[in-house]
Amino acid sequence: ATDLAYDPTEDRIYGCFGLSSSGEVRTYRLGILDEYAGEVEEIAPLDEELLTLACSRDGELYGIGAYGNLYRVDKQTAKLTVVGSTGQNIKYTQSATFDYASGRLFWVATPHGTDHPVYLYEVNTADGSVTMLSEVKDRYEFTGLFTTAPFTLPDAPGRMSVPRADFPQGATSGTIVFDAPVSTFGGATLE
Repeated sequence: ATDLAYDPTEDRIYGCFGLSSSGEVRTYRLGILDEYAGEVEEIAPLDEELLTLACSRDGELYGIGAYGNLYRVDKQTAKLTVVGSTGQNIKYTQSATFDYASGRLFWVATPHGTDHPVYLYEVNTADGSVTMLSEVKDRYEFTGLFTTAPFTLPDAPGRMSVPRADFPQGATSGTIVFDAPVSTFGGATLE
């Protein structure tokens, strides 16, 4: 896989998988990874290699192609719809991910050529433009980029306390107690 993306709406892992044919011609396919068996269920061929793949909290799949374009990827047909150009000349291993809490798309881009540094960008999913957030010192290549942000929307109720259970003397009925959240995931007070 050139990159993998977790879809929180389907609990699936999508990937862009390269296949070699005779004469070392590589073709690329969109597929679903079975993380337990390590096998790939192929969906369909892709028109272009996707160097990154990322899925929003709403299940929208995006990829950045070998020529620097941001695409919306159809999960059923592998059809690529151009969103816009990132304006970057890229090559090699790289990765992108959504921050589920904010909905922002982040990309660690590896430029073509060894004399350019690696950059962390925020990608605009409306037009493909990028905003440079940081330069990565040295020339590292990133894969498997992910965020630890929750899938939960900011206005959803926050976390409850750790549940406490009381089942006296091994009884099959008892009491489970927890404190309800007093704020949202975004920090606002619940009413």
